[in-house]
This record gives sequence, C-alpha cells and structure tokens, in this order.
Amino acid sequence: MLTPILHLLRKRLLEVNLLNRYTPEQIKKRRHQKDVSKILGLIYKKANELLCNPQRYHYSEMMRKALVYVTSNWNDLLKYRNDGHYTIDNMLAERAVRPFTVKRKNSLFFSSEDGIKSALKYHTLIETCKNVGLNVKEYFTYVFRKLIEGEKDYEKLLSGVVAL
Repeated sequence: MLTPILHLLRKRLLEVNLLNRYTPEQIKKRRHQKDVSKILGLIYKKANELLCNPQRYHYSEMMRKALVYVTSNWNDLLKYRNDGHYTIDNMLAERAVRPFTVKRKNSLFFSSEDGIKSALKYHTLIETCKNVGLNVKEYFTYVFRKLIEGEKDYEKLLSGVVAL
C-alpha cells in the first residue's frame, strides 16, 4: 500500500525538480508556482494522514520516524524552493558514495588490515579525481612522474591542486 504512494510522491517531486532544463532563477520561480505548492501540500497532507492513522501496520518504525521528520521539519524542508541550485533529492551524493560501499563490501576479501588501509587510500584518490574532473590514469601518471623527478611538496600533487 505504501510503495505506490511513495512512487507517486517521487514522481510529483521529480516534476517539480527541473534542474537539467532551466537556469537556477527559472527553477526558483517554477518552484513557487501554484501547481508546485499544491503538490507539496499534498505530500504534507499524506504524511500527516499516515502518521495519524491508528492502523500503522502498513509501515515500519523507520518509516514512522521519516514521516515525523518530514512533518516536524516541513518549513525547513521547503527552503529548497528559495534557491534554484538545490535539488530535492541527494542522488548526486548517493552516486558518489556508491563506489565506496561496493569497495567496502569487497574489502572483506583482503588478507590484512594493512591491505584494506592501502586500498582505502587508493580508492579515495580515484574517487577524488573523478569528483574534480581528472582522468584517473593521467593523474597517477603525472603524480608518479613528479615523484620520480624528486618532487617533495606533496600538497602540489593533490588531485584538487592538479585539477586547477
């Protein structure tokens, strides 16, 4: 019963979140239009209805906590409407974290704690390169070349600095 409701709410929220097609100012203006306010009002109403329903067998304690969070922090949650740079979801952050969680799972097969620490450092560098827009292979080639040439200022070799 709850899953279709959540899918509908997500669909409605995605209709509101038009970041790929408009400027931040246009997005802000769109988020304050009547139809968007209506959609958000429906979400708030549905969250309250679910919380007030005495038959809570259709959702878990975790869902109840999420509903309480949404309803009690509603005004703060609506602040995303005031800036077109903000998104309604955190998909970008989730995609950035996913490689770490997969690698964490795979680390169960390392033979030592030192191996895990080395892999963690290596994968952190790889993900940082991706986040700042560097080609990972070119970055490591550059860093190793500089180290062989005798570079001692390691801060100059950080991916954020190299990207500049």
